[in-house]
Amino acid sequence: MDTADAPSPKKTSATPLSALSLPARYTLLIGALALLTVVYWIARDIVYTRLVKRTAQNLLNNLGSFGVEKIGAIEVDVQGDITLHRAEIYTRRRGQRRLFYRAEKVVLSLSGIPLQDRNLRIQRVDLFRPEMFVRREADGDWNVLWAFQKSPGVPTPVFKEDTKPLLPKEFTPPDESFPANGVHVYDGTLHLVLSGRSGGETTWTLNSVNAVMEKIHGVLQVRPFTANFYGGRFVGDIESTSTTPLAVDVRLRVTGGDVSRMAARLGPPRPIPGRFDAAFSLTSSREETGRKPIASGHLMITDGDLWDLPAFSGILAALALSPGADRKIDTAELQFLIHEDQFTITQMDFLGYPVCLFGDGRMDLNGQNL
Repeated sequence: MDTADAPSPKKTSATPLSALSLPARYTLLIGALALLTVVYWIARDIVYTRLVKRTAQNLLNNLGSFGVEKIGAIEVDVQGDITLHRAEIYTRRRGQRRLFYRAEKVVLSLSGIPLQDRNLRIQRVDLFRPEMFVRREADGDWNVLWAFQKSPGVPTPVFKEDTKPLLPKEFTPPDESFPANGVHVYDGTLHLVLSGRSGGETTWTLNSVNAVMEKIHGVLQVRPFTANFYGGRFVGDIESTSTTPLAVDVRLRVTGGDVSRMAARLGPPRPIPGRFDAAFSLTSSREETGRKPIASGHLMITDGDLWDLPAFSGILAALALSPGADRKIDTAELQFLIHEDQFTITQMDFLGYPVCLFGDGRMDLNGQNL
């Protein structure tokens, strides 16, 4: 068979770029640039976010003996300030890991631009809707006293002779490592947890907490400090010149608290009405109080009906009295001292019908061992 006249197979080849029309060339170029741009921004966003997240964690960790263990999302504005969403901060001490606070949003105002400027410092911290936990352990140790001390594992920054720390963008120089313009709390919740030596715990909760914490000339100040407390209003003022040894002055005041809401935790057989007002002060210094803080206060309940309070059950049983429609304790006034883990009542007046009770006593801070 003669194959000389057989048709040869067709060959395919790629169309050279020069053979494309001018509009096609522009379309191909624009597509390639768009693809490169998308890849660049995706990579940049992933790397940049991770680096900024690490920077924020390191900056916060350097403020004290606590660590940022969870961040939901992170943003950086044009000024270089970092916003952390759904952040959780924990403390670790003596082998125990505890939640210190969580916040819907944490804004860190910095002294420069992350990943661009060196020797960054936190100039201000804003906490939006945080949930905070202040604990007093059974041995009398308060987490807030050591949480804001720099961890022994965090070295103090050393600047080279030819390198100067960045001046704040619009703030005054910081006092040591504490944010120069303070820590601001907006609409927070604070849980005060008291642990007793017997192993029991009691928790008091403050809502709608707003506070400013600043360190001025070495003095840590928390003022103003306001909150809602079981239907009443809470106002506090705190100053501390040292945590080791402890030197602190605390003044707290509660007005218009709802006794029924406070007593509900004790499980009375029926709601206990009444208005609660109290003033409290605490001081601690090696010269004045020795190694342990001493507190004193005045507490008053009016327009109440306190007969069903669990604290009265033993007293009423001893007097062979039982609740009745014509029996009522409507006013209570207490003067008290707190030292170590003991709550000592120096004056106790319960006024009502058919009896009025006067005396003194003591119990653990968690409400046990009356």
